[in-house]
Amino acid sequence: MQPATSRSNFFHEVRSAFKKNMEEIFINSGLMVNSTGTLGYTNYIKNGVQQRWNSDVIIKYTGWNNDIKQELYFDFCAKYGHDDYSLKAINYIDRTSTSTPALSSLSGVFSIGNILILVENKDCEVELSLEDGIHSTGYSYHITKRKKKSYLCLLGIWFEPKLISSIISSKLSKHQETQDEFDEIRLGNISYPMLRAPRGSGL
Repeated sequence: MQPATSRSNFFHEVRSAFKKNMEEIFINSGLMVNSTGTLGYTNYIKNGVQQRWNSDVIIKYTGWNNDIKQELYFDFCAKYGHDDYSLKAINYIDRTSTSTPALSSLSGVFSIGNILILVENKDCEVELSLEDGIHSTGYSYHITKRKKKSYLCLLGIWFEPKLISSIISSKLSKHQETQDEFDEIRLGNISYPMLRAPRGSGL
């Protein structure tokens, strides 16, 4: 974990760690990546190749009694880009959790958003599979030697709740958070007084 004075919030670091792991997998598979490059707005629904995993749809419940079911598919997630904003957009129902970045926020069906990987320009096809406990609504890619910036974007990434719950239980049972594990947060338009939330519980 980075020192409190030089890091972003917990969600940003989780996304960065996940992206780094994906990049290592691509490199080990023989496809070089550009970890410092950027990509502007891209229509992931119309451009390139799409792989939809409808069996891994994000299911959330809302309403006064949590009786209204919302199913968030590939096309919904694809509308919100590949930056940190995609996390908040996809988890629009979980406003409190997105306002207090913490490990506990991931304990339900909570998405870390969409993550983009820029790769070398070469003609190839990609077929991804995820490990047990990791889910996604699908991915979109456009990789060709004729393209200026080739990419793959994994959409609507979320984790099996029991996987995260076991990590939370293990962490909180044997560890007390120190001052370095508190992130500054902003609730709505309020910027004063300064508020901080622990990375474990978020409370």
